[in-house]
Amino acid sequence: MLRAPFPMTEAVRWCPKLRDGEGKPLLDKHGEERRGEEGLFTLDNRRLYALQRAAVSKYPRICRIKVRVLTDRFEVMRHLKKFRTRTNGLSISVSEWNGTGRDNAKEFEVLRVWDWRSAVAKVGEGGYSTASAAAASVEEAAGTGNCGCWEYLDPTEARRGPFSNWQMRQWWEMKYLPPSLKIRPYFATAANVKGRRPDEEFRDRK
Repeated sequence: MLRAPFPMTEAVRWCPKLRDGEGKPLLDKHGEERRGEEGLFTLDNRRLYALQRAAVSKYPRICRIKVRVLTDRFEVMRHLKKFRTRTNGLSISVSEWNGTGRDNAKEFEVLRVWDWRSAVAKVGEGGYSTASAAAASVEEAAGTGNCGCWEYLDPTEARRGPFSNWQMRQWWEMKYLPPSLKIRPYFATAANVKGRRPDEEFRDRK
């Protein structure tokens, strides 16, 4: 059980809207908004980010926390007014406020994308020659709060992302992405907030 140095995290049971790469709600054949699976969603990404990094540093041990589940209808709706996700809550976007940065913003800019599944994926797949190398990789991800992410060009040449390694792999394995997808790593530094290296071009997915 993790013990955080801040107040208990609040969460709600919710079925979030499914959104496209621009943050627009996806519609079904009847024109109704599509919803993701019901689950517990926290409304404080900063605390979730800190807790997940702490949990990853303990991997492969399973970590848990206590949360306060909101049930009052008016309190829940007040919180959900500011709730947005493009990944059904599977990743956390870390950004500095500069007028953009919310998950439904058209010009989406972040410093990094955090996804604990990406941070531990290689360890679970046996991607390291030694246990110490695997542990070092997990420690690095937990320490830096960064696990790598990607952006791609859609058929209209619009830039989409960034999305985590794990998320992109899931879409690829489920054949949601075309073989000709143009993709590149997403980087963000103090001198390059938008995350693009000037010499890094989009390349076809091989």
